[in-house]
Amino acid sequence: MDFEVIDDLLEDAKSTSSDEKQVSTVTPFRVLKKLAVPNPPSEGTVSVLASSIWYVYNNASILDLVDDLTEDQSIEAVGVVNEKGEIEGLIVRDHLLQMVGKPFGRDLLGRQKLESIAMPVAPIDYTESVFTVADQIEQKGRSIEYYVLKDHEGKYRGIFSSWDMMVFLSGITKNDLSLARKIQNSLIYDMYHQQEKDFSFAFSSQMAKGIGGDFIGVKKLPNDRILISLCDVSGKGIAAALISSTIAGMLESFNFEEGVKSFLILLNSFLLKTFGSERFVTGIFFEYDASSSSVTVYDMGHSHLAFVRNRKLSPLKPPVTNPPLGIVEQLKPNRFQFSLQPNDILISYSDGLIEQESPQGTVYSLSKLKPILCAPEPLPLNAAIVRIWEDFHSFRGHVPQADDVTLLLLTRSPS
Repeated sequence: MDFEVIDDLLEDAKSTSSDEKQVSTVTPFRVLKKLAVPNPPSEGTVSVLASSIWYVYNNASILDLVDDLTEDQSIEAVGVVNEKGEIEGLIVRDHLLQMVGKPFGRDLLGRQKLESIAMPVAPIDYTESVFTVADQIEQKGRSIEYYVLKDHEGKYRGIFSSWDMMVFLSGITKNDLSLARKIQNSLIYDMYHQQEKDFSFAFSSQMAKGIGGDFIGVKKLPNDRILISLCDVSGKGIAAALISSTIAGMLESFNFEEGVKSFLILLNSFLLKTFGSERFVTGIFFEYDASSSSVTVYDMGHSHLAFVRNRKLSPLKPPVTNPPLGIVEQLKPNRFQFSLQPNDILISYSDGLIEQESPQGTVYSLSKLKPILCAPEPLPLNAAIVRIWEDFHSFRGHVPQADDVTLLLLTRSPS
């Protein structure tokens, strides 16, 4: 690839073969030249970061470059090349102007060529993966601000800065967060209420920071049974949203003829194999049998349960417990059972409810649900949840919501 300016190329057009590529364009500057890139940057490679394709020859005058940079304040750095277009070094605007601005700077540099002050560089192949280069830059620290790109022949292909890299990566993060938010929104309900013949249930979630780890899944099972799960994935953001979506997919596709226990063992194995104990899930899994009004509960490190019977609200302490999913190998889930009587209400919630502080520093108490759930005239479950949210937000006042909060209510209909 020839680095002659276009005027010379035009003069020699008759003797130049048709397959030679133009690599520079006409500019109004004394010594600054600009690459004419024949092909667009390749997606996924570091070439997409090139924010400057300006260069100068190593035998150009320092003061001519100073004059060029003075005319265009937007050019922060330029590559220095030899007559073959091979990279010789780098000139950074601020460094050059500082040198010229020193006492007698212009006099001392007036007769010198750019090769005498070009900063040595280790060029980066412009076909390298942008993520590989990002890792390399991170290991080198913050001392290098500009990076020169080369092709397979060692010729100049542009410059990018650490700022360009940061903007690129932040854009990817922003897009990933947007995707995670869409995933989360497809799994989280502001309000869901389902009325069956002999029972009803409702649940609602409010995220603290847009993308959280709370998740509720519902699965109809054979023989008039239903499975409801309330899970809290460790961490926030993209990873939590992806794990939540995975659990949702597994719930939807799993054949529950083998029972809930088999599903929990499979989910635990998946989390361990995929994340190696770095991510875990606490959860409560209810299997409600409408024909017998019995509830089978698998408490996987969750333990946030309460119960309303005869207008009395009481915490429900599980008689058996299990570790969170994704912590231990060879999981053997324990379960417990009880029966729902007419008008009983089973309550489960994520820890964000009882960890929320008020402006006075007190935490939200489960007892605050009593006036709502133990009223003489019971509210429909969805209306009860609305009242709980109103009380919760009134309690916290101007204090930000500290964590995601999910509420689940299940009741047996009156006889």
